Amino acid sequence: MNLKPDFQVKFLKVLNEQKRQEEGFTLIELLVVIIIIGILAAIALPSLLGQANKAKQSEARNNVGAINRAQQAFYLERQSFGTQLVQLGLGIKEQSTNYLYTLKGFTATIAPSTVPVVPIVYTWAQTLKPALKAYVGIAATNFSSTVIGDVRRRLSRLFARARIPGMAQQLTQLLLLLVQLSQTVRTWVTLTPWVVTGRI
Repeated sequence: MNLKPDFQVKFLKVLNEQKRQEEGFTLIELLVVIIIIGILAAIALPSLLGQANKAKQSEARNNVGAINRAQQAFYLERQSFGTQLVQLGLGIKEQSTNYLYTLKGFTATIAPSTVPVVPIVYTWAQTLKPALKAYVGIAATNFSSTVIGDVRRRLSRLFARARIPGMAQQLTQLLLLLVQLSQTVRTWVTLTPWVVTGRI
């Protein structure tokens, strides 16, 4: 095939342009895309990994809340709190894959008296994995400011043994909020026990 030189040049240009269009991305374009994907992954990955722990923690939060509500019902029926999970009839196991649930009860005293008058029970969802947060729930018949001091001392000892500093103070803040609520809301039934749940 003999073509004139003008046509040969034009023909080669057309073939060269077609070849360039079929080549695809240049190396720089690919590197830019990879860098952008890497930046997006670095931003999104930590939040995605945190969602798995939040899902596991929701087990403890939901169970402690259910135990608190069951303690309220148990108290209304029997005028005492349950000291074992089996008594509450919830079907919650004492130990799951992620948490160990402990129920402890005591009777708080109102200062300056030393006579115990306020029954209190707490549920502690102790984590079995270091990446998870623990939860605690408290049920009592009366959260007054005088009872809170005794609760703070007992919880301070509990959390000091568990090496969780400052937790008793955080729970005490929650209890104080309940006291404020009880002073502002007058329609609360006095026989209904109070409950509070907090994350450690």
